[in-house]
Amino acid sequence: MSRAVIDQTKCDQSLNCKAKRECTVEAFVRENDKWVIDENCIACGNCLEACCQKCIEIV
Repeated sequence: MSRAVIDQTKCDQSLNCKAKRECTVEAFVRENDKWVIDENCIACGNCLEACCQKCIEIV
């Protein structure tokens, strides 16, 4: 099943992440001070549109 992933080399790790706020299933979690998208992701694409760094893709 497809889901969104974050390119950690591009993400600024902001605690005020716009993409996280747009996630309707609360799939964004902090692990080792980095945002990751967990298995709750439904690949809706809301975070892709909201990400200022354009560091999220659906795989």
